Amino acid sequence: IKNPAKRNLEKYEGFCRKEILDTWEGKSNFGTYGHRTIQLFYESFELGEYDRMTLSQKSERLFGIRGKDGIPVEYHNALRQFLDLDRKLALEGWKIFRTEWNVFNPLYNLAGGIDAVFSRENPDTNVIEYNVVDWKFTDKYLRFWNKSEYLYYPLDSITNTRLNCYGLQTNLYGFILRDQEAGYNLNVT
Repeated sequence: IKNPAKRNLEKYEGFCRKEILDTWEGKSNFGTYGHRTIQLFYESFELGEYDRMTLSQKSERLFGIRGKDGIPVEYHNALRQFLDLDRKLALEGWKIFRTEWNVFNPLYNLAGGIDAVFSRENPDTNVIEYNVVDWKFTDKYLRFWNKSEYLYYPLDSITNTRLNCYGLQTNLYGFILRDQEAGYNLNVT
């Protein structure tokens, strides 16, 4: 997958190197903090407790997960969006299966770190199915890196956008988890 060859540097005009690096570090910390908070949230439940909690109880648990100081205000909107997604998944019968799962396929030499995997019993088939979720803490996923650039062969018909690359990422995770030879053999939908 191609990375952007040129970045839009005009927005950094007039900034010193330290200011630019601080901006980038702040954005990186935002994602790390969000991922860790969600992981701690899911790991904080006793067996069966999650299913009995109301949305407001889950919200209280999530926003209290970081102790007496709570969660900084700049994270509130992103974590509310997470709770909304969590609610929608729960309404469809999905339950958290694993968080922060490192997976590997030795045949294709593919590896990755999956943020979350949900599971449910399909009501029509009674088969357990799995859903791979990757948390993204950005508002830029719809933007093109470069509208004229495409991915490399054999994916050269796909435009090089963040959204397309995120889709490929989660599909590769699904591919790894479906593979019996890699030791997973999960029914990823």
